[in-house]
Amino acid sequence: MKEVKKIGFRILCFSGLLAGGFLLLCTWGILDPAQWGEEGESVVLPAVPALGVADQSLFHGPFLYLEDPAQPIPAGTRGVVLSMKSPDGKLGYVSRLPRAMDWGASSGDPARNQAIRAITAREDLHTVALISCLADDRAGQDRDLALLRESGSAWVDPSGQTWLDPAREETLSYLTEICREVAALGFDELVLTDLTCPREGTDLEPLCRAIQEGALDWPCLLSVAAEPGQSDALLATFPGRVWAGEEDLPRLSAFDPVVLPVASSN
Repeated sequence: MKEVKKIGFRILCFSGLLAGGFLLLCTWGILDPAQWGEEGESVVLPAVPALGVADQSLFHGPFLYLEDPAQPIPAGTRGVVLSMKSPDGKLGYVSRLPRAMDWGASSGDPARNQAIRAITAREDLHTVALISCLADDRAGQDRDLALLRESGSAWVDPSGQTWLDPAREETLSYLTEICREVAALGFDELVLTDLTCPREGTDLEPLCRAIQEGALDWPCLLSVAAEPGQSDALLATFPGRVWAGEEDLPRLSAFDPVVLPVASSN
């Protein structure tokens, strides 16, 4: 059943990329549907793969947020969410990336990955990994990735959070490799959070494209969490689903968003 779901996810990813690219071309004025067929010619749109049973049965929630993959999961739970990269830059798994180890980002628990795989292997659960993209207090200390001020110091927002610069090749490489490692742990879905930049006018498109291109080889769905400052066009480029806080559900109703669970305050 897991294999059937993963095949369905890849079909959904492909159709989502087609739809997102079409919307962007229309948004930028490169394509104008209103002009099609003006000279009496019929226009044949590319066929979009029909959603299979696995796609139609994607679990929408509620999801159980797991602080620790080793904690008990109550009977009857159908969807679980684990943080695999938090805004402080800490990874929720053991990484093999040299930089992640240098920054102390990788989990130090040798049993962590095995506990994660025990969850993602379960047929009765839809497993979701949260990955904080540009908010990162560990990699944000590295000048090769950090969003910098004109003075050359790290850019820090009012809360004290450091951010990564999406225009840097090192940032694209690091985040893509993190996503690849997390996908290999067997999750059904990856959700990119903090995919925004506090510096106005920053172009996120190259970063989104790099991760989306990598995701074509991953056996999971690539989704995105809605953030302030993102455009609907950007959200539409993702092959997976849009996740959002309950307060943003009405604004994003066109995307049929999924409620993004939050960590317990305890």
